[in-house]
Amino acid sequence: MAEYPEGCVDTSDSVLGILYLPRPIIQEIMSCLPPQVATQTSVLSKDWNHAFNTLPALEFDEETFRSKDVGGHDADIKNDTFLEYVNGYITRRREHDLTIDSMSLLAFSKGEKLHLVVPKWINIASRLNLRDLTLGRIVDYPDRRYYLHRCPDLVSDTVSVLNVSHLSMQGVKTRLPRLEELVLHRVGESEDVLNELMLSCPALRRVELIGCYSFTDLLICGPKLKAFEASGVLQINSLAISAPNLKSFRLTAAYNIGPPDGWLSTLQLHGAQNLRELTLDLCMVGIRKVREAISRLRLLETLRLKGSWHAERIRITHKNLKHLVLTRFRSLKR
Repeated sequence: MAEYPEGCVDTSDSVLGILYLPRPIIQEIMSCLPPQVATQTSVLSKDWNHAFNTLPALEFDEETFRSKDVGGHDADIKNDTFLEYVNGYITRRREHDLTIDSMSLLAFSKGEKLHLVVPKWINIASRLNLRDLTLGRIVDYPDRRYYLHRCPDLVSDTVSVLNVSHLSMQGVKTRLPRLEELVLHRVGESEDVLNELMLSCPALRRVELIGCYSFTDLLICGPKLKAFEASGVLQINSLAISAPNLKSFRLTAAYNIGPPDGWLSTLQLHGAQNLRELTLDLCMVGIRKVREAISRLRLLETLRLKGSWHAERIRITHKNLKHLVLTRFRSLKR
C-alpha cells in the first residue's frame, strides 16, 4: 500500500468511483467544471477521457491557444491550431454520432477564416441536436473594435437559444425556425437581423438586447413572445409592438440626459394588450407618450420609470396598477 505525506489523501479510488454513476450524472458533474479543469480531469484515465469526450456541452475558447506577445507569423500558427482543434473535435462527434446540446465559440479575433468553417460546424452540431449556441469575442474593455468582426451566417433547424456578442451582424443571413430565446450583446448593425428574426421565428419567446446602440424603426412582434428587454440604447426613432402574449417590456437608455419629450418619436403599443410589466426610460420616451401608452394597457400591473433631468412632475392614473417604481429622479416636485 502506498504511503502518502501527512495530510494527503489518495483520492484516485473516489475519482474513478464516480465513473460508475449513470452517464447523465457524470456529464452534469463535468458541465459544472471550468473548461481547463475539465480538460485536465479528462487525462486522469481513459474512462474520464471518454466521459469528457462525450460531454454534450462544447466550449471553445481561443484564449486557451493564445500566448502573450505573439504576433505576425506565430499568431497565424496559433489561430490555425485553434481552428484545427475545433474542427477535429466536432468532426469526431459526428463520426461517433454523439449528441451536442450546446456549443460556445469565443473567438473571431481573425474572423475571415472563421466565416468559412463556422457555418459547417453549426450544420454538423445541428445534425447532433444542437439547442444552445453562443458566438462572440473576448474583448478587453474599453476595446470597441468588435464591429470590425462579422458574425457568420446563422442557419440551423434545431437551435432554440442564440447568444451573440461583440460581432457585427451586417449582412448576416439567418434561418432559425425553432429559435425561442435571443440575446445580442454589443453587436453592430443588428436592426435588420433583429427585425428579420422577429418576423421569421414563430417560436420566439424572449429577446434581450444589451448595448445595441442605434435603431431607426423597430418592430417587436411574435405570437409567442413574452419578454423583451433593450438596455443601453443610444438612439431609436420609432417603436411598435405587435405581440399579443407579451408580458414584460423594458427599454432603457445608455445616458442620463435627453430632450423633454425623449428621443423616441413614435411609440405604438396597440398590439400589447396583455402587457403586465412595463419599464421605460424618460430619456428615451417623454412622459406624455408614457401616459398615452399606459392608458391603452388595461392589464398593466407594474410600471417602472427611470427619470431624466427634465422630469419635474409626474401624474400617473391607472385602474389596475399595483406597483409604481421611480428611479433616478432628482428634481420631482409635489
